[in-house]
Amino acid sequence: MVGRALGTVVVTADGPLTLASCQRLEALLADLIEGQGNLAVAVDLARASVEPAALPVFIDAARRAGLHSTRFILKGLPADAHDVLLSNGMSHSVEVTPSHARPVVTP
Repeated sequence: MVGRALGTVVVTADGPLTLASCQRLEALLADLIEGQGNLAVAVDLARASVEPAALPVFIDAARRAGLHSTRFILKGLPADAHDVLLSNGMSHSVEVTPSHARPVVTP
C-alpha cells in the first residue's frame, strides 16, 4: 500500500518480504525516488518480516535516495537488518525510525 503522510510517501509492507515481493518493492521504490522525484520516501516494515533477500533492495534504495537528495526512511526495521545496513555504510543515506533496532551509539 502506498500513501502520503506529512509530505512523505509511505510504502507499507505486509507479510514476508521474499525475493518475488522484493522485486516489486524495488521497482516501486525506484519509481518513487527517481521517476517521481519525491523528497521523502518511507517504508513501514512494522507488519512485515524482513528476509535477507530484502536487504539489497533497501541498500539500493538508500543509494538512489542519496543521489537524488531524497530522504529515505525505514520504520520498524529489525535490529539485525539495521546492523547490516550500518555495515554497508548506509548510516548517512537512510534514516531508521524503528521500534526494534538498537540506537546507534557513536564514540
